[in-house]
Amino acid sequence: MHTSSSETTPPNIILVTFDALTARDMSLYGYHRPTTPFIDRWAKNASVFTGAHAASSYTSPTTASLMTGKRVWSHMLYQPHGYMIRNNDTENLPLLLSKAGYYNIALVQNKYTPLKAFSDHFDVVHPMSDFKISNSLTSYIDDGLYKYFAGKIIIYDWVIREDFIFRRFADFLFKFLPDPLRYEYPADKVFSAFLWHIRNEPPQPFFAWLHIFPPHAPYIAPAPYRGMFDSSSKIRTSEKLKGDKSKRFDIARAKYDELIRYCDNEFENFIEKLTEQTKNTVIILSADHGESFEHDFIGHGFYLYEQITNIPLIIKGPDQTEGRIVNGLVEQIDIAPTILEFANIPVAPWMEGRSLLPVIQGKDFPSVPIFSMDLQENHSEEKIQHGVFSVWEDEYKLIHYLDDNKSLLFNLSDDPGEMNNIIDRNAETGKRLLTMIHDNLKKANERISVVD
Repeated sequence: MHTSSSETTPPNIILVTFDALTARDMSLYGYHRPTTPFIDRWAKNASVFTGAHAASSYTSPTTASLMTGKRVWSHMLYQPHGYMIRNNDTENLPLLLSKAGYYNIALVQNKYTPLKAFSDHFDVVHPMSDFKISNSLTSYIDDGLYKYFAGKIIIYDWVIREDFIFRRFADFLFKFLPDPLRYEYPADKVFSAFLWHIRNEPPQPFFAWLHIFPPHAPYIAPAPYRGMFDSSSKIRTSEKLKGDKSKRFDIARAKYDELIRYCDNEFENFIEKLTEQTKNTVIILSADHGESFEHDFIGHGFYLYEQITNIPLIIKGPDQTEGRIVNGLVEQIDIAPTILEFANIPVAPWMEGRSLLPVIQGKDFPSVPIFSMDLQENHSEEKIQHGVFSVWEDEYKLIHYLDDNKSLLFNLSDDPGEMNNIIDRNAETGKRLLTMIHDNLKKANERISVVD
């Protein structure tokens, strides 16, 4: 299996991350709906990681971990809207790649990524406005409607009715709603921008980070995907589902799955359009975090259940012709060291992740505990006093709520849905995993104290 290029010919590297894409709803990972038929085929000649977990539960800290190879308590970007990262000027992936001669491209479709912290180390950075649907005459109304409904999982019928006065007026006067409920950030905007750069022959080797906003909410897939998995109606009203939470969750998940199918098709179009210039190229497909439709919660943030933390990770080396399934635990912070090793660049000592190239090549890869955390209630550069933490060790997973001093323990082999808290029956295991969290948190706070 060919997975890396020679030391004299470093490969191009394309990192594609989809926003809020959980591995749990991808047919590649055994989901019952055919959400990712192309990715299923494409991954047959790639390394598929089944146990990859996000560093946190929302975009800012997870993408910071992607670009630094550090856990959240080390890079210290806690807030969803933040971009200040400890040592961001000297300790980041694009800087190391740039120093080694890589041409860096960042095409990012979510304003909550900390791209601003690393922009000096990217040769190409597009403004967010390049990746959304906009119209100069109607952008104010357009943005207002999108922002209002972005947080709504179920959309009200009156928005899409043929006699809705605003829609009729807008369709007639501005023609800015060819699809009455369109997705504001189409995936092809990012993919097309990258293909344009490729056609213009950028310097090589290059590193490109493409962050795609869908399947993030609102769950409004374009035609022909809308209604594919929920044919009862195109859009369901909140009134119809009042008092029926389980049905509401089912419909929301079906709509989300339709967006995943849309993403799969857009990724297929992208792969098919790659040119000979990308022949010597590593392609990595992943996500910033997942999305929950379980445990009485729709969305992401705060909770660290598997639907939110278990993300896809597929790595395809240049000319790779064989597939490999990797079932062990790996972390999002392992992606940056893996990119460096593909590029024949030494892994920086400040990175906390491990290169996955050995396991891709079939070598021994010892299992170690992995971590995820939600720290948005803390202030950067201050000791961590609040938050939710998870640690995985083999089949066991502990979730600890620091503020409530409450722990949940699951055996994921027996209970993949995390329905049965076994902390009382496995006190010794729970205590060992909780000690791992406390010991590592203590070290993190000691590092913060030194800086202060």
